[in-house]
Amino acid sequence: LDKCEIELSNVVYSYPGTKNNVLDGLNLRIRQGEKLAIVGENGSGKTTLAKTILGLCEPQSGKITINGIDIAELKDTEKYASACFQDYYTYSLSLRENIAFGDIGSIDNDNKINNAIDMSGLRRVVNEIDLDAFITKMFDSEGLEFSKGETQRLSISKAFMFDKGVLVLDEPSAALDIITENEIFETILRLMKSRTSIVITHRLSNVVNCDRIVYLESGKIVEEGTHKDLLALHGKY
Repeated sequence: LDKCEIELSNVVYSYPGTKNNVLDGLNLRIRQGEKLAIVGENGSGKTTLAKTILGLCEPQSGKITINGIDIAELKDTEKYASACFQDYYTYSLSLRENIAFGDIGSIDNDNKINNAIDMSGLRRVVNEIDLDAFITKMFDSEGLEFSKGETQRLSISKAFMFDKGVLVLDEPSAALDIITENEIFETILRLMKSRTSIVITHRLSNVVNCDRIVYLESGKIVEEGTHKDLLALHGKY
């Protein structure tokens, strides 16, 4: 899918073995091309909301659609989203293979992989390095060793491999220092361009330019609006 509109209708989700609903009758419409920020305290349901939109968590009740199609049907037939999470990993594989996880069908497309490297800001790290070089020295003494910031850029490059549909960013720079975070968020803004995007973050500096912000509490939306609107409310935000 290219252009995506998302709608959640009365979505309820609780984790197995628990009684409390993490999402409690949540209703939300995300317009095509909208940049939506989701904020709230720990445990408010932000990451669970992202996982339901990605089809990783199936609600006990309610419905989630993309362009009117139930994601239960969509996820089995067509890729519609890419994501970056706060817990990111590299694998003891080649640079090519690590990046191609974002669109495994393009694993042999050097142009697409190189574009993802450039867009994520990794070029200065991997310049003149063969795409089939190992990321780790565990298996190859000449392998690459990345810093935290470089590893996060590698994670972001995977999202650039699939450059359409929905983009979900769950605290994509939470573990980084403020300077590196600012640099990476500039990269993320490029990734969000023209895409329906969902940003989950604790840091207000990362949401002020979003089209809309929703504040979650106990699995429900209690406030929503622009940064300016929510400041004027003097409420939870």
